[in-house]
Amino acid sequence: MSWRLRTLTVILAIVAILPQGKPTCFAADSAMPADVDLLPMTVDATCRERFLKEAVPAWKQLQERLRGIELDLTWADYYPNDEGNPAPPPILSTYCILKDGVSRRHERDSSIDVTNSRYSFRVRRGDIPTLKYCELWHPDSPQPMAGWLEDVEFILAMGSNIFCMPVAKILADDDFQMTGADFGVNEAGDEVARVVYHYMGKASETDSMLQPGNVFWAELLPSQCWLVSRSGMTSSKTTRSPQWTPFEVHVTTSFQVWNGSPLPERIRIESVDLQKEVITHVRENRFGPPRDCARLLGAFCLPHYGFPEDPLPSIADSCEVP
Repeated sequence: MSWRLRTLTVILAIVAILPQGKPTCFAADSAMPADVDLLPMTVDATCRERFLKEAVPAWKQLQERLRGIELDLTWADYYPNDEGNPAPPPILSTYCILKDGVSRRHERDSSIDVTNSRYSFRVRRGDIPTLKYCELWHPDSPQPMAGWLEDVEFILAMGSNIFCMPVAKILADDDFQMTGADFGVNEAGDEVARVVYHYMGKASETDSMLQPGNVFWAELLPSQCWLVSRSGMTSSKTTRSPQWTPFEVHVTTSFQVWNGSPLPERIRIESVDLQKEVITHVRENRFGPPRDCARLLGAFCLPHYGFPEDPLPSIADSCEVP
């Protein structure tokens, strides 16, 4: 299971048990913008045209410019209103992408996940390292390790998401209907584009985000590659489903610069109890410092970890070991 799915599963498991209710206000430290009630209800044609024309190409160009990066990620969970549920310790990972865009490495306390142009593998740390997974790599073919290795690019792309939903996916799906778009100015005086989408497709039995009437909104910074500085998702207050309780998620993102390109520095994801009007869960991701990936290609190959690659071992049954 990839990091993004584990994150989504954890957050949805938390919000799924929240009591129902109609929100009237939010906690003072909520990520909702002060003018949330003023989010656009109509579509400004100029904003819509610029957003649809410029955003996705800007994200693709940014992704190319971020190749060759190495950075650390620390993520932590908090439960502000649940003293009986202590926060687990923060988790630290290191992500590396070589300039070829294929060779990637995800390093955690317990293991290292690596891919190169030929194969991908996982090494379990310990006094005697253990090879837990190894398989020939085909970038365009799904395979168990792909989720872990895509995490690297996914994290760098979180600046173009609404919660865990890539805006590019919303744009490509006819089940999402744009219901609002306009330009404004944020507290820092920067121009922002604000867009609102409603999900109008069929109700999913497995995903609480894909329920008719759910609202997705985002504030984007056109001057910073159209990255998303604030966003949110509100479940429908009119569509009731036995397995999904209405909830809201708010996201704020601050950015840093690496080699002239913006990328996330801090992402705060808040889950809100609509009845108690309090934040029940917070996940905070911190990135950095970004630096040039100075690792040689050999660090992305089995011999670097003490394992032969000729012949290449085939181990595919333990890829889910954390």
